[in-house]
Amino acid sequence: MKYETRILTILFLLLAGLQLWAQEDSTKIRLINADEQIFSKEFGDIQRLIGHVAFVHQGTYLYCDSAHMQNDQSFFDGYRNVRIIANDSVTIYADQLHYDTQSKIADLRTNVRLVSHHSTLYTDELFYDRTTGIAYYLKGGKIVDTTNVLTSRKAYYYTSGEYAFFKDSVVLTNPNYKMFSDTLRYAPNEKLSNFYGPTFIYSKENTIYCENGWYNSAYDRAQFNRDAYLISGNSTLRGDSLFYDRQRDYGEAFDNVSLLDTVKNMLIEGETAYLYNKEGYAFVTDQALASMIDRDDTLFLHADTLFVEFDSTQSARLLTAYYKARFFREDIQGFTDSLVYSIQDSVMHLYHKPLMWSGDNQLSSDSMLLVIAHGEMDSITLFQHATIISVDDSTLKTYNQIQGNTIVGHFHDNEMTRMDVLGNAKSIYFLRDEADSSLIGINVTEAKYFKIYIHNRKIKGISNFGQVEGKIFPWGKMKKEDMRIKGFFWKEKLRPGSKSELFDDKKYAD
Repeated sequence: MKYETRILTILFLLLAGLQLWAQEDSTKIRLINADEQIFSKEFGDIQRLIGHVAFVHQGTYLYCDSAHMQNDQSFFDGYRNVRIIANDSVTIYADQLHYDTQSKIADLRTNVRLVSHHSTLYTDELFYDRTTGIAYYLKGGKIVDTTNVLTSRKAYYYTSGEYAFFKDSVVLTNPNYKMFSDTLRYAPNEKLSNFYGPTFIYSKENTIYCENGWYNSAYDRAQFNRDAYLISGNSTLRGDSLFYDRQRDYGEAFDNVSLLDTVKNMLIEGETAYLYNKEGYAFVTDQALASMIDRDDTLFLHADTLFVEFDSTQSARLLTAYYKARFFREDIQGFTDSLVYSIQDSVMHLYHKPLMWSGDNQLSSDSMLLVIAHGEMDSITLFQHATIISVDDSTLKTYNQIQGNTIVGHFHDNEMTRMDVLGNAKSIYFLRDEADSSLIGINVTEAKYFKIYIHNRKIKGISNFGQVEGKIFPWGKMKKEDMRIKGFFWKEKLRPGSKSELFDDKKYAD
């Protein structure tokens, strides 16, 4: 029994000694090779190693041409052709090295290179922490792969995962663009950049800004967030988030979207936008609103979808609004299924039985063409089943009416001054005394065509052409149905009264 106890005690002491030796040994570096090993009093506690010097510390191999090693093996300084094999995929080179076994930090200086399978990092001062596997520089450097060159003031390279964080004055140079950022995470094996803080990307095609996002240079695809915008020619696309495919020159924007044309003074807003730069068009949906600023007035246009076509300078030339399009300006309002606005010559085409209001007049027809010159209405043409109606007396529900195959209205200072009624022209007009506005009678005129002259929103004269039939009926001597043109309707309730009413879907439900 005593013999067994003695054996167990000896084994315990041996194991404890081995553990203590292992703990002590872990703080020391082991010399594997040196062509020449010199001990001298002038070196003190330092021994000099020359030629094919190789060390190992806890599985990490370090090489150099010559070295000075502390006799207690707690640190060494290596010179020329320094090399550290960090892992299977990362090797670090330098001209000088100081390695401390306590901190496990290698301080590499002059012509430092960190080489991985996918990239090479260059700097003149690099620290490599073996405990964390992080190599970092604090005084400037760059990383180069097959397509990109990335420079910064500071960088942290994670050797275990082959990715790096760059900080302070970050610049990524690619053959197709140049990126400036505050902080950037880069994975060379994936060609993936994640950026944080104010970031600009410049290229021949566009300029991009954001404060958060990613860019995959292998596929030329990117996501931009936080105050993101993309400038292409004269157009600027903004959104809470942007997606961009550089190869297709295609972009998407989501939430608080705006598309601005600085030349044409046009702003389109919505919640979703799609930009096809190569094809030369974009469209905006979800609460889409176009604002066209001209002089001191702005035309607001809303529809389910707004479609914009661009010219070669990326300036808007054509705007199409379809499905429940309605617009508002102080002097003109409208409602229609779809319209096309030629921005270059300020011509608006309205389709599918549009309604328009100007002053006291309601205008309707199968289609319309509105010309705006120098910010003011110049003319409007109503095609097929053309009618212009205004209220004579809201209590009596009497209306002044003009009808024809085609009606051309002419404007001055945004007031209609003349109407040309062409083909099957007919007018029903309530005559009133200028002194007291008392009703004199009802003038019903039919002709091949006629011209109507207007002043201060009142008819001042009519010129009839072709065979004319005209008669004045006393009030009360005319049937109610005869006081209205064929197909008469009054839709004042659909008239947009403000910019906000353009979004009132209940108002236009019918």
